[in-house]
Amino acid sequence: MYKKGDSLICQLVRIVVISGTGMKYKIIFGLVIFNVLVFMYKIESIFPFKIAAGLVGLYKGTKTGSDFKKIFNIHKVDFSLKESTTRIELLGALIMSLSTDILSFEYYFYDGFLSTNFIYVVFHVLYSLLFGLLLFRFLFLNIFEESHNSSMNQ
Repeated sequence: MYKKGDSLICQLVRIVVISGTGMKYKIIFGLVIFNVLVFMYKIESIFPFKIAAGLVGLYKGTKTGSDFKKIFNIHKVDFSLKESTTRIELLGALIMSLSTDILSFEYYFYDGFLSTNFIYVVFHVLYSLLFGLLLFRFLFLNIFEESHNSSMNQ
């Protein structure tokens, strides 16, 4: 199936992207690559983050239909983290929120977790967690459900 000289990354790209394993894995893989690019090129502009969130929102909007309440979950939702799909949605939201603070975390890892930086580290961790949970609740939750709108299937 794989050529002898394929690297691990090439195998991962083939498995996740090319073989059609599922859109949820493609989105998670894309967000991980986005984090790597932010880290490598030290992107501090807000524009790429808006594009990434917009693409995720566009995907959810095409899956959900034109119902604004379903796209952004502005209604009472019932979910359980025992379901693997919900955990993958939470992982995607946390990965996207990490990309907004990844350069700050890089600074703290190089500078060290001294007592003078401890408050800033705690602030960035709490901010990333809160932002990730907000992204999960209002954007990522129910993004990988099979069918939201029966009129789109007709």
